[in-house]
Amino acid sequence: MNNYKFKLDHIIVLILLILIIKEFSFLSLLSSADVLTSIITISYFVFAILGMAGVFYQKHWGYYSVYIFAFISTFLIGISPIPFITELFPTESATIVVILSGLALCLFTLYLQLRTTSVVNKNL
Repeated sequence: MNNYKFKLDHIIVLILLILIIKEFSFLSLLSSADVLTSIITISYFVFAILGMAGVFYQKHWGYYSVYIFAFISTFLIGISPIPFITELFPTESATIVVILSGLALCLFTLYLQLRTTSVVNKNL
């Protein structure tokens, strides 16, 4: 059964790879300002997907992907990496809430990574 699931994962990865390559083919048609925006947007989704998969399987590259995802969403795009958190606070404090939510995501990810590392070290 694991072998069947592994093949389904390969199909999902192939579909995502085709979507990313398709987006890169559109980049050649854009101006240089739009190319940078497109690269940032694509990297946002790529690191989000890598982070989800890596954290689910408890791989270190997944945790590093979440750190990059938090940085891209917080500082390059300016959106909160934690959905709907900015709607709980006044509009005037949205910038601070976005930065604090990015920091909170990084700290929580660090906690999970250290916990995973300690469990792996105990099993050795």
